[in-house]
Amino acid sequence: MKFDAVLLQGVEINSSYCGEVEQNGPLVGTIPLQSSPQMVFPGTQLTAVAVTTVNEHTVAFLGTADGHVKKVLDKL
Repeated sequence: MKFDAVLLQGVEINSSYCGEVEQNGPLVGTIPLQSSPQMVFPGTQLTAVAVTTVNEHTVAFLGTADGHVKKVLDKL
């Protein structure tokens, strides 16, 4: 089996962090989005999300309130 490593670059978090890094800017808009969920996790409270791209795939890591991590891969 072959695994591709995902290397993340650390960013210092300090009092001026918000807006300092391009991809961490505030969300703005006046038109609400409407959609339905693409997946659900009954009985699970999601508390964190991290998303990255690996080759041509988007991968999301979802943290749960009970300390687990769910890995979600796009399937287009």
